[in-house]
Amino acid sequence: MEKNQLIVGSKNSGKTTFLLSYVKYQIENNNSVIVLDSATQHKEKSLIMKILHDYKHVEVKDFCDVEDLFCMQNKLDTKIFFDYYSLGEIIIPDKKIICFDLSFYLEKGYDVYEKSKREKDFWYYRNIYRKLSWLVVSALLYLDSIQILNRTMIVMDEIDLSDEEMTILGSQKNINIVAAMHPQKQLAKFYQSFELIPLNKYGFLK
Repeated sequence: MEKNQLIVGSKNSGKTTFLLSYVKYQIENNNSVIVLDSATQHKEKSLIMKILHDYKHVEVKDFCDVEDLFCMQNKLDTKIFFDYYSLGEIIIPDKKIICFDLSFYLEKGYDVYEKSKREKDFWYYRNIYRKLSWLVVSALLYLDSIQILNRTMIVMDEIDLSDEEMTILGSQKNINIVAAMHPQKQLAKFYQSFELIPLNKYGFLK
C-alpha cells in the first residue's frame, strides 16, 4: 500500500471538498471507504453530510453513550470497540461507505463549557472524543492486520486523537489512510509518520 498521507491546509482552503472528491474517486475504482468526521453538526463543513447528500447507500455509526466505558478503563483497548460494534458490521463489500460520526463528545465539550465556563469540563469531554477517535482508528488497523478489511480507504477529516502509541501503524496490508488537518505546531503521534501534502498539490483531483 502507498504511504499514508496528511493533507494540510488552513481554514476554508478546501480540505473537505478535496476529501469528498477523493471518496468519489475511490468508489469509482471499486474500493470501499471508511470516513471519520467530527463536524456533522455543521452541515456546511461536514464531510459525512456531504457524502449523505451525494450517495444513497451509506451507513453512519455514531457514539453517544460510551462515556461510562471510558470512565471504567485505565487503558484504551480495542475490546471496547468490538463490544460496541460486532466485527460483522465492519466487513464491507466494494462500493460501500461506512461513516463514523465522532462529533458527539466534541460538541458536548463546547456545550458544557458554554454553561459552566470551566475549562476542565471542556477538556473532560474533549479527551473522551480524542480517545474515542484513537480507539476507532486503532480497531480499524487491527481489522486490517487480521485480513478483515480489503481494498479499503480510510478518510479522516480533521480528527484529533489522543497520543497513545499505535504499534500496528505502518504494517497495513489492505488499507490506505488519507487525512486532512489544519497546520499545527505539534501533530499527534499518529500523524507524524504521514507524508505531508500541501493541498494545492491535489488540485488536479478536484
